[in-house]
Amino acid sequence: MARRSFYEDDELVTTKPGMNAEIQPELREKESSHGNISFVDGMGVRTTPYLERHSNALREFIRNNTRVILAELGTQQTALRNEWLNLKAKIDETILDPVFPGVVSLLFPVLATNVFVARRALPVRFLASSVVFGVSLKYNMPLTYLAAKGKLLAWEKQNLPEFYQQRHELATATNVWVDDARVLRAQAKADLQRSIHNARLALIKAWDDE
Repeated sequence: MARRSFYEDDELVTTKPGMNAEIQPELREKESSHGNISFVDGMGVRTTPYLERHSNALREFIRNNTRVILAELGTQQTALRNEWLNLKAKIDETILDPVFPGVVSLLFPVLATNVFVARRALPVRFLASSVVFGVSLKYNMPLTYLAAKGKLLAWEKQNLPEFYQQRHELATATNVWVDDARVLRAQAKADLQRSIHNARLALIKAWDDE
């Protein structure tokens, strides 16, 4: 910017876009009411940005949703992998005996029981299969039986505390009854042996007196 040399009191001369200086592209787009304008051989060619704007919006929408879908798929894949690892770890913690011979020995009594009770009622079949399965598991895979029993008791204590308490009290009472029965059996056996001993002594004494 410079002052005109022949007007000493004139204001500063500023350039006017489009008049004596090239208009900036941003200002050209802003001043144009119909969008961008280009000059070809002196003719102005205007292009409306509506199609481009909508195509850009559609592309942005697809890109954002694709990112969300890919992120969700990655999250689900990670969750499934974690669940599988947790399940595998729990199975490894539970099955402590060799699988191949143990499973064969475990399933044979269960299948035989199912054949024998095939014509019975459904509760009878279920109860018989469950009892035989438990006994077979305890006999053929004892370590697995103890591990499964411990996990089942822990789950029962956490999720069914009242039932666990009642079952624990019943088991305690049953153990007391069993102990009492053993004591009575031992006492009865001792009394029987004492009676037999006394009878033998009496017979020997009677024989000697004769």
